[in-house]
Amino acid sequence: MERVTWDWIINGLDDALDFCRSLGLVRQVETSRFQEHRACLAELAAALTTGGQEAARSVFDGNRLRALAALTEGAELAEILPFAQSAPPGTVKRKLAEVLRGPTLPTDEDPNTNQARNILFELNLASKLWRAGLGPELGEHPDVRCWVDGRALYVHCKRPFSAKGARQAYTDALGQIARDLGSAPEGARGIVALSLD
Repeated sequence: MERVTWDWIINGLDDALDFCRSLGLVRQVETSRFQEHRACLAELAAALTTGGQEAARSVFDGNRLRALAALTEGAELAEILPFAQSAPPGTVKRKLAEVLRGPTLPTDEDPNTNQARNILFELNLASKLWRAGLGPELGEHPDVRCWVDGRALYVHCKRPFSAKGARQAYTDALGQIARDLGSAPEGARGIVALSLD
Protein backbone atom coordinates (compact mmCIF):
# COMPACT_ATOMS: atom_id res chain seq x y z
CA MET A 1 0.00 0.00 0.00
CA GLU A 2 1.32 3.40 -0.98
CA ARG A 3 2.05 5.79 1.88
CA VAL A 4 -0.21 8.81 1.70
CA THR A 5 1.61 12.02 2.51
CA TRP A 6 0.58 15.62 2.16
CA ASP A 7 2.87 15.89 -0.88
CA TRP A 8 1.21 12.81 -2.41
CA ILE A 9 -2.22 14.42 -1.94
CA ILE A 10 -1.04 17.73 -3.43
CA ASN A 11 0.55 16.07 -6.46
CA GLY A 12 -2.43 13.77 -6.98
CA LEU A 13 -4.88 16.67 -6.64
CA ASP A 14 -2.89 18.69 -9.18
CA ASP A 15 -2.97 15.74 -11.59
CA ALA A 16 -6.71 15.24 -11.08
CA LEU A 17 -7.46 18.92 -11.66
CA ASP A 18 -5.28 18.89 -14.79
CA PHE A 19 -7.30 15.90 -16.02
CA CYS A 20 -10.51 17.86 -15.41
CA ARG A 21 -9.08 20.76 -17.41
CA SER A 22 -8.20 18.37 -20.25
CA LEU A 23 -11.88 17.40 -20.39
CA GLY A 24 -12.82 21.05 -20.95
CA LEU A 25 -13.74 21.82 -17.34
CA VAL A 26 -11.29 24.73 -16.99
CA ARG A 27 -13.80 27.25 -15.64
CA GLN A 28 -15.30 24.70 -13.26
CA VAL A 29 -11.85 23.83 -11.88
CA GLU A 30 -10.88 27.46 -11.32
CA THR A 31 -14.10 28.22 -9.41
CA SER A 32 -14.24 24.96 -7.48
CA ARG A 33 -13.72 24.31 -3.79
CA PHE A 34 -10.63 22.33 -4.77
CA GLN A 35 -8.76 25.61 -5.32
CA GLU A 36 -9.32 26.41 -1.63
CA HIS A 37 -8.36 22.84 -0.74
CA ARG A 38 -5.15 23.19 -2.78
CA ALA A 39 -4.26 26.44 -0.99
CA CYS A 40 -4.85 24.83 2.41
CA LEU A 41 -2.70 21.82 1.50
CA ALA A 42 0.09 24.13 0.33
CA GLU A 43 -0.02 25.98 3.67
CA LEU A 44 0.18 22.70 5.60
CA ALA A 45 3.07 21.40 3.50
CA ALA A 46 4.97 24.69 3.73
CA ALA A 47 4.55 24.78 7.51
CA LEU A 48 5.83 21.20 7.77
CA THR A 49 8.84 21.99 5.59
CA THR A 50 9.83 25.21 7.31
CA GLY A 51 8.80 24.57 10.91
CA GLY A 52 8.39 20.82 11.31
CA GLN A 53 5.52 18.96 12.87
CA GLU A 54 4.77 21.61 15.50
CA ALA A 55 4.33 24.31 12.86
CA ALA A 56 2.19 22.00 10.71
CA ARG A 57 0.06 21.08 13.73
CA SER A 58 -0.43 24.77 14.48
CA VAL A 59 -1.66 25.46 10.93
CA PHE A 60 -3.89 22.37 11.06
CA ASP A 61 -5.35 23.33 14.44
CA GLY A 62 -5.92 26.90 13.24
CA ASN A 63 -8.86 25.65 11.19
CA ARG A 64 -9.31 21.93 11.63
CA LEU A 65 -12.48 21.66 9.56
CA ARG A 66 -10.83 23.40 6.60
CA ALA A 67 -7.74 21.18 6.88
CA LEU A 68 -9.76 17.97 7.22
CA ALA A 69 -11.90 18.83 4.19
CA ALA A 70 -8.81 19.66 2.12
CA LEU A 71 -6.98 16.48 3.10
CA THR A 72 -9.97 14.19 2.72
CA GLU A 73 -11.38 15.53 -0.52
CA GLY A 74 -7.94 16.14 -2.03
CA ALA A 75 -7.02 12.51 -1.38
CA GLU A 76 -10.37 11.27 -2.71
CA LEU A 77 -10.05 13.17 -5.98
CA ALA A 78 -6.43 12.02 -6.36
CA GLU A 79 -7.41 8.41 -5.69
CA ILE A 80 -10.18 8.29 -8.29
CA LEU A 81 -7.97 9.68 -11.07
CA PRO A 82 -6.82 6.33 -12.56
CA PHE A 83 -10.41 5.10 -12.73
CA ALA A 84 -11.64 8.42 -14.14
CA GLN A 85 -9.01 8.25 -16.87
CA SER A 86 -10.28 4.79 -17.85
CA ALA A 87 -13.99 5.73 -17.92
CA PRO A 88 -15.87 6.95 -21.02
CA PRO A 89 -14.90 10.64 -21.37
CA GLY A 90 -18.44 11.97 -21.81
CA THR A 91 -19.76 10.20 -18.74
CA VAL A 92 -16.83 11.04 -16.49
CA LYS A 93 -16.84 14.67 -17.66
CA ARG A 94 -20.48 15.06 -16.57
CA LYS A 95 -19.73 13.44 -13.21
CA LEU A 96 -16.60 15.51 -12.58
CA ALA A 97 -18.39 18.72 -13.54
CA GLU A 98 -20.80 17.97 -10.68
CA VAL A 99 -17.98 17.07 -8.27
CA LEU A 100 -16.33 20.44 -8.86
CA ARG A 101 -19.42 22.29 -7.57
CA GLY A 102 -20.55 22.67 -3.99
CA PRO A 103 -19.43 24.62 -0.95
CA THR A 104 -15.91 24.38 0.44
CA LEU A 105 -16.95 22.78 3.70
CA PRO A 106 -19.35 19.88 4.14
CA THR A 107 -20.96 21.74 7.04
CA ASP A 108 -22.11 24.40 4.56
CA GLU A 109 -24.05 21.87 2.46
CA ASP A 110 -27.79 21.73 2.18
CA PRO A 111 -30.09 19.55 0.04
CA ASN A 112 -29.55 21.97 -2.87
CA THR A 113 -25.72 21.89 -2.74
CA ASN A 114 -24.87 18.34 -1.66
CA GLN A 115 -24.83 16.79 -5.15
CA ALA A 116 -21.08 17.46 -5.60
CA ARG A 117 -20.07 15.30 -2.65
CA ASN A 118 -22.73 12.72 -3.47
CA ILE A 119 -21.15 12.22 -6.91
CA LEU A 120 -17.66 12.18 -5.38
CA PHE A 121 -18.85 9.31 -3.17
CA GLU A 122 -20.13 7.45 -6.26
CA LEU A 123 -16.82 7.93 -8.06
CA ASN A 124 -14.89 6.86 -4.97
CA LEU A 125 -16.90 3.65 -4.73
CA ALA A 126 -16.58 2.99 -8.48
CA SER A 127 -12.83 3.54 -8.20
CA LYS A 128 -12.56 0.91 -5.47
CA LEU A 129 -14.56 -1.55 -7.58
CA TRP A 130 -12.32 -0.76 -10.55
CA ARG A 131 -9.18 -1.41 -8.48
CA ALA A 132 -10.70 -4.76 -7.52
CA GLY A 133 -11.05 -5.60 -11.23
CA LEU A 134 -14.85 -5.45 -11.37
CA GLY A 135 -15.18 -3.02 -14.30
CA PRO A 136 -17.78 -0.60 -12.88
CA GLU A 137 -20.02 1.41 -15.18
CA LEU A 138 -21.18 4.86 -14.12
CA GLY A 139 -24.83 5.77 -14.56
CA GLU A 140 -27.82 7.48 -13.05
CA HIS A 141 -30.08 4.50 -12.28
CA PRO A 142 -28.20 2.70 -10.89
CA ASP A 143 -25.35 4.99 -9.82
CA VAL A 144 -22.83 2.21 -10.48
CA ARG A 145 -23.22 -1.16 -12.16
CA CYS A 146 -20.70 -3.98 -12.31
CA TRP A 147 -20.67 -7.69 -13.03
CA VAL A 148 -19.56 -10.44 -10.69
CA ASP A 149 -19.54 -14.05 -11.91
CA GLY A 150 -21.84 -13.11 -14.78
CA ARG A 151 -24.36 -11.45 -12.48
CA ALA A 152 -25.19 -7.75 -12.70
CA LEU A 153 -24.86 -5.76 -9.48
CA TYR A 154 -26.78 -2.50 -9.31
CA VAL A 155 -25.36 -0.12 -6.71
CA HIS A 156 -27.24 2.88 -5.39
CA CYS A 157 -25.12 5.31 -3.39
CA LYS A 158 -26.60 7.37 -0.59
CA ARG A 159 -24.95 10.04 1.53
CA PRO A 160 -27.42 11.01 4.26
CA PHE A 161 -27.04 14.27 6.17
CA SER A 162 -27.41 12.56 9.54
CA ALA A 163 -27.75 9.21 11.26
CA LYS A 164 -31.47 9.92 11.47
CA GLY A 165 -31.62 10.40 7.70
CA ALA A 166 -29.76 7.14 7.02
CA ARG A 167 -32.90 5.04 7.44
CA GLN A 168 -34.80 7.14 4.89
CA ALA A 169 -31.85 7.12 2.48
CA TYR A 170 -31.69 3.34 2.77
CA THR A 171 -35.43 3.01 2.16
CA ASP A 172 -35.20 5.32 -0.87
CA ALA A 173 -32.33 3.26 -2.29
CA LEU A 174 -34.31 0.03 -1.86
CA GLY A 175 -37.13 1.56 -3.88
CA GLN A 176 -34.73 2.61 -6.62
CA ILE A 177 -33.17 -0.85 -6.70
CA ALA A 178 -36.60 -2.50 -6.95
CA ARG A 179 -37.42 -0.31 -9.99
CA ASP A 180 -34.04 -1.02 -11.61
CA LEU A 181 -34.25 -4.76 -11.07
CA GLY A 182 -37.62 -4.81 -12.83
CA SER A 183 -35.82 -4.38 -16.16
CA ALA A 184 -32.45 -5.90 -15.21
CA PRO A 185 -30.93 -9.11 -16.58
CA GLU A 186 -31.99 -12.31 -14.84
CA GLY A 187 -30.08 -12.92 -11.62
CA ALA A 188 -29.19 -9.26 -11.09
CA ARG A 189 -28.81 -8.04 -7.52
CA GLY A 190 -28.97 -4.66 -5.84
CA ILE A 191 -26.63 -3.07 -3.32
CA VAL A 192 -27.10 0.01 -1.16
CA ALA A 193 -23.89 1.88 -0.41
CA LEU A 194 -24.24 4.35 2.47
CA SER A 195 -21.61 6.97 3.18
CA LEU A 196 -21.34 7.54 6.90
CA ASP A 197 -18.98 10.50 6.79
